[in-house]
Amino acid sequence: MKYLLVVLLFLVFHANASEPILNQNSLEESFQNFVCQREKGVSSRFARKKESKIFLLSNPKSGANLISSSLASILKRPVGRAPDKVSEKDSNRIKIDFISEKPFYYKTHRYQLVQRAPAKYEKLILLTRNPKELLFRWFDISCSEDLRKPEIKTFLNNFIGKFLVFENWNSQNRFHVYYEDAITDLNDTLSKLIDFINPSTPVSWDDFLSNQETYLDQIRTNYVSQYGGICGKSSISRPKTIHYTEGKDRELLRSIDKFIKARNPTIWNKYLKRFETP
Repeated sequence: MKYLLVVLLFLVFHANASEPILNQNSLEESFQNFVCQREKGVSSRFARKKESKIFLLSNPKSGANLISSSLASILKRPVGRAPDKVSEKDSNRIKIDFISEKPFYYKTHRYQLVQRAPAKYEKLILLTRNPKELLFRWFDISCSEDLRKPEIKTFLNNFIGKFLVFENWNSQNRFHVYYEDAITDLNDTLSKLIDFINPSTPVSWDDFLSNQETYLDQIRTNYVSQYGGICGKSSISRPKTIHYTEGKDRELLRSIDKFIKARNPTIWNKYLKRFETP
C-alpha cells in the first residue's frame, strides 16, 4: 500500500511539473483568444487589437442615421445605443450580414449621459448642424420675441451643452463632424470617422463604394418607414437636404445669430460662426 501511494504521488507531481505555469498575462491572452474565436467571422489577429469605447453625440435631424447606417455597412458591425445597449432598430437597419455583434460606437442625443460616462468611454464624436435649421425644424418662429419661449431656451441649452461636453473631453480623443460637410462629401466624412474609430475589424470600403447608391436608398426608405415624415435624399452625385431656413426673413435669421451668440460667445466663435447670416 505504501509503495502504491508513493507511485501515485510521483505521477501527480510529474504531471503537474510538465504543465506550463500560466502567469496573469498568459491567462488574459488565453481569454482573449477565446473571445476572438467567439467573434463570428473575425480572425484573432483583428480581434486582439484593443478598441476604444466611443460615444456619438448628436441632435435629432443632424445626420446621425445617415452616418451610422453608412458606417455599419462599411464596418459590417452594429450601432449601439448608450449606455452599452444594442438597439435592434439601429443595429441592422439595412439588413446586412455582420461580422461581429460588437458595436463600433454608442449613439445618444443626451449630453448628460456623456457627462456621466464611465472611464471606459474613451472617445467622443460630436455631430452637429446649423442651429437655425434645427430651430425652424422644431419650432414656429416668426419674430425675435419667439426666441424667449421656454421650450426654445431649453433646446438651445441642450444644443450648447453638447459643445461644452465636447470642449471638456480630451482633445486627442474627440472628433467633430458638421452635418453640412457630411452631406456635401459623405465619403470623405466616413473615411475620417473610420480613421478616428480605428476599428479592430476589417473595413469593407470596396463593397460600400460598389453598392453605395443602393445602401443610401435603403437607409432613406427604412428611415421614412420607421419614423414617418420626410427626409432629404443624400446621394453621391446629388447630395440633398431639407433647408428649413430657406425663404426666412434675413433680419430674423440675424437676430437668431445674435441670440445664440449672447448665450455663449466662445462656442459661437469657435464652432458656429460659419453659419452666421451676412
